[in-house]
Amino acid sequence: PSMVSTSTSNSPSLSLPTQNPTPGSLLFLFNAKNHYVLPSKHNSFGGYTVERVIHDSGCTTTLLPIPSPQHLQLLINTFPVHLHNWHIKMSRNAGPISSRILQITRKDGTMFPIVLCSNVSPYHTSIACLRFSLCLQDATDLLATTFTIAGRPLLDSFKQEILLLQQYLPNASIAPRRNYALFGQTLLRGMFQIQDSSVTFVHPDFSRLPRTEDQLVAHYNVGLTWIPLDFDLLTFEFDFIDEMEHEDTYSDDYLLCMP
Repeated sequence: PSMVSTSTSNSPSLSLPTQNPTPGSLLFLFNAKNHYVLPSKHNSFGGYTVERVIHDSGCTTTLLPIPSPQHLQLLINTFPVHLHNWHIKMSRNAGPISSRILQITRKDGTMFPIVLCSNVSPYHTSIACLRFSLCLQDATDLLATTFTIAGRPLLDSFKQEILLLQQYLPNASIAPRRNYALFGQTLLRGMFQIQDSSVTFVHPDFSRLPRTEDQLVAHYNVGLTWIPLDFDLLTFEFDFIDEMEHEDTYSDDYLLCMP
């Protein structure tokens, strides 16, 4: 179906339903950047809130953002090292250098609970490890810490690679800070999906998939009503990193992070 509304107004129509007609499903809405995005800011990954989540079946894991230096301190508080393992990994991608990823697991081996769209239609799942995209500032700040981080030398080499490239490409954006999550195969595996020009519908039960165009339109209309006042449907305020679109595509930790 075509998009029912492309208005930038944040006032939902009173004629639209607001309840998810298929509980236990996820709705990703298409935006002007050609991406399917969760229409909610209330998304928790192990207690760490991520406001912007993109559906990306080309990402073999699930990659989370550290939107600001303050969020790195939030990670330290949310996942203390006496209860969690912090590990720096390399991630191959289409960018000019190999990215560095902060991977966090629980020392007791338990899973991280995930709750998506908790304010409108909660979706619950879990994951074995959390992976965070790092920028230059993140690497610098982590190097300044004193607690144990496995793979710490990878942070220093990451800094040196970026600084070297910046000498030759002073205007290039190299390993920029990410402000959105890539919802990838560690969470999509085993899920059934149907996608059209306006919505991607995800559900673990094949029999619950929408079967008609009208059903897809109904789900899209519901998703429209979930969009918060400060969350523009058309742009979703993303600083999209095109050259890193499929970061983690060849990650060696795909199986580790599977639920």
